[in-house]
Amino acid sequence: KPHPYTDSPLIDYDNVDEPIPEVKLDKLILTVQTKRHWSLFLKLFNHSLQTVIMPKAWKDTRMLLLAKKESICPPSLTRPIYLIDSFLKERFITRQSVGFQRRFSSPNSFIVILGGYSLMSNSAPVCTIFIDFCSAFDQLCHEGCVGELKRLGIPPSYLRWIGAWLLDRRCFIDINGNKSRWFSIEKGGPQGSVLTPTVFIIYHNDMGQFLSECTCHFFADDVAAIVSGQLGVRYTSQCIDLERRVKSFLDSLEYYSCLADQPLNRTNSARAIGSPKFNIMFASGDDNRICWKPGYKYLGYIISSRLGWGKLLKDVQCKVSLRKALFYSHVLPLFTWNLGKAG
Repeated sequence: KPHPYTDSPLIDYDNVDEPIPEVKLDKLILTVQTKRHWSLFLKLFNHSLQTVIMPKAWKDTRMLLLAKKESICPPSLTRPIYLIDSFLKERFITRQSVGFQRRFSSPNSFIVILGGYSLMSNSAPVCTIFIDFCSAFDQLCHEGCVGELKRLGIPPSYLRWIGAWLLDRRCFIDINGNKSRWFSIEKGGPQGSVLTPTVFIIYHNDMGQFLSECTCHFFADDVAAIVSGQLGVRYTSQCIDLERRVKSFLDSLEYYSCLADQPLNRTNSARAIGSPKFNIMFASGDDNRICWKPGYKYLGYIISSRLGWGKLLKDVQCKVSLRKALFYSHVLPLFTWNLGKAG
């Protein structure tokens, strides 16, 4: 079947011949602080934007493997990090996605989710599902990104440069000075780049169109979906309708996962909050199921089915008590010993 990103028919836009504007010195000063490099980088950037040619050093990088939880773990439980300098940022994002944008933060998204959950749970049973993707930024499809940008009407000059920026990357893994051989990077974008998160959220900008059975909230690669039952019927019928909508939502989610080439983390994904509790399985036939939880930590905040702040305050209190104990045990004795020695 034709893919809607890479095989969609071409659309005639008025900006087909629009070139990339020349980089001026006032913009370069904000990126390059060393004054003696301004002339060189100004010519280099403009030449790259006009000819779609990049130095190979811009695509070669060192990859570090950071452990997610335990310090000693297999490679599958590590997070690959490869940093590289970049620039260029534009706004072309829907209101549902609020990650990596000015005037939008995790507290804003958290408050919106709580408001939606509270409003919908007053008259119908509600289920909130939290979705986790496998290595979201490392699974970014290069061809799909360029195809999605083309479908959105980005000028060809920008598409060629972004395609050249994404493709033909390579890196090596460095562990305590031991370097691996060079290998090519077929997916993902470099961390530390301003362009990578922008391309990522634009690529997943149409996720809400596929997940129409619910109210979705996106913050970078974190997705929260609120599903409610039908209004105006008996509670039993509402629960049956809620179960049907949740299963339809999971079918749409798996379809989008295959379409965007963005695999789901089924073991850590889908922690549901709400009532009533019923068995929810993925349609792919595996044994992974959604686990009902009395509370779930999302964007650093704990969401409970009662919409209270008790668990969050208790979690903060435990952290403060732990840090206080560490300070009294390891830091304060140093000051006491120095004062006693000085006296």
